[in-house]
Amino acid sequence: MLKYEVIKKYLCDELTRSESVRRLPTVRELMRKFNVSMATVNRALQELEHENVIIRKPGSGIVPARNSTPMPPVLKEKKAQTVILAVTDYPSELIWKLAYSIDQTMRLNDFNVILCKIYRETSGEDLKHVTELYPDCSGLMIQSSPGFFPDEMMEILKTFPFPVLFLDGLYYYENLEPNIYMLSPDPVSAVELIAGTLLKNGHTRIGYLRNEPLSSYSEQFIKLLGKKLRKAGVEFGNGNIFSETVRSGDDSAEAAQKILRNNLDKIRAMKLTALIFTSTEGAFAAIPVLREAGFNVPEDISLISENDPRNGLYSCPALTVTAFNSEEMTKRAIEILRGNFRDEHMWYAKRILIERQSVTNLNKGEKK
Repeated sequence: MLKYEVIKKYLCDELTRSESVRRLPTVRELMRKFNVSMATVNRALQELEHENVIIRKPGSGIVPARNSTPMPPVLKEKKAQTVILAVTDYPSELIWKLAYSIDQTMRLNDFNVILCKIYRETSGEDLKHVTELYPDCSGLMIQSSPGFFPDEMMEILKTFPFPVLFLDGLYYYENLEPNIYMLSPDPVSAVELIAGTLLKNGHTRIGYLRNEPLSSYSEQFIKLLGKKLRKAGVEFGNGNIFSETVRSGDDSAEAAQKILRNNLDKIRAMKLTALIFTSTEGAFAAIPVLREAGFNVPEDISLISENDPRNGLYSCPALTVTAFNSEEMTKRAIEILRGNFRDEHMWYAKRILIERQSVTNLNKGEKK
C-alpha cells in the first residue's frame, strides 16, 4: 500500500470515531505522523475530498463531509444502498456517539444513510411510512432496544421486505423473525471483566445498582455476575442488588442518585467496598451522593460501570468502565445488509476494560 493510501485509510478510520466531529489531524500533524511530504498528504486529502469524504475549509481545517454536500457521481455510479437509521430521541452521549459512528462508517462504505428520530409515541406505521418515502430502501437500522416500543411494533417490522437491525439491543428473543436482527453488547465478557477486576483487587463485599430499565441484558448480567462471584467464594444475593422501577426514557443519572440515597444505610451496614452500576452515567452521578454521605471514592468504596461516555474520563476520580466497539457492531450490520450472516439473528459485541482510578486495590492499598 502506497503512503498516501495509508493516510487515506487512517483518516477514514478516524472519521468513524465520534471525536472526529470536533477535530481531524492537520496537514502538518499528518506529515509528522507518517513522515511524508506535504505533496503526499495533499494527494490523500484531494482524493478523499473528491470522494465526498472530507471537506477542507480555510480556518477550520479538515472536516467530515455531511449531508449538505451533494453526493458526487462517483458514489452514484456505485449504486449505493439506501438505509434508514432511526435514532432514539434521548439525551444520552452514548446514543449520539453511536449514531455518529454508524452514520460515518456506513457512508464510508458507500451506503446512502437517511437519518430520522424516533420517540416514545413512534409506531410501526410511522416507521413504515418513512421507509415508503424511499422506494430504494434496502434496510432499516434502529438504534434502540425493542423494549422502547409497544409489542405491536415488532408485528409491523416483521412485514418489512428488507432487514431490520436493532443496534445496541438489550432484549433477547429465542426465535426472531427472518428479517429482524439483534446486535447487542455481550454480557458474558462484561461480567468476566467487571467481576475479574474487583476480585483481583481484593473486593469481596460487592453491590450492584441497576440505574437503567430492566432488560434481558441486565437480567442476564446479574445472573452471570452472581454465579461468577459465588464461584469465587463471594456472597452475592438479592440483598446485594439495589433497584427500583426505571422506565424507558427516564434519566439514568437521576435514577442512580435516588436508588443510592434510598439504600445508603444498607450499603453502610453491609460494609460494601465496591458498587457496580448499569451505566457510567449512574456511577458519575453517584460520586457526589457518596461524598455527601461521608464515603471517599475510591478509598472507602470503589465504583465500576458499563459503557464509556466522556464524563467517565473526566469525573473525579476517573471511572473504570467496560465498553464495546461500536465500529465492530457497525461492520457486522454492513455485512448483514450486504447479504452475509443472514442466518445469525443474534450477535454480541465483546466488551473491553478501560482501567482508570475508581477501583482501589485492597490487597496493596493502592489505586488501579
